[in-house]
Amino acid sequence: MFTPLYSMTKRVILYVEDDPISIYYARLNVQQHFPDREFCSFRSGDSLEDAITSGSVAVRDIGIICADETLLARQNNEPSYGWQAVEFLRSQGYRGRALDISTFSMPSEKSHLFIARCPKFGKEFIAALRKYLPTE
Repeated sequence: MFTPLYSMTKRVILYVEDDPISIYYARLNVQQHFPDREFCSFRSGDSLEDAITSGSVAVRDIGIICADETLLARQNNEPSYGWQAVEFLRSQGYRGRALDISTFSMPSEKSHLFIARCPKFGKEFIAALRKYLPTE
């Protein structure tokens, strides 16, 4: 679980993905190219919702959301999707940008939630973050 040592508005890159290898490489990318940002990953909608409602992650601190299409199942065994995570954050007041990092396409009726689509890590991922992360 992510516990911020300090709170700096719009400093968190929120990464919602269930694959540990993708999380590992994305974290390396962020640490190398954005050392002033915090990388916070969640593997399911439940864990993200718990972190937001408990205050471990403040919505005001999120600079961008990177969300995969399919996540780990919820505690009640229902499917969990990246677009649901974005909708939840929007319901909590998040008005920033979201990147679709899915291998497969999101449902077309959910495409309005995302500003762009990019790979889960690598050069194109870094380029998308450079383009869409808010600057201070």
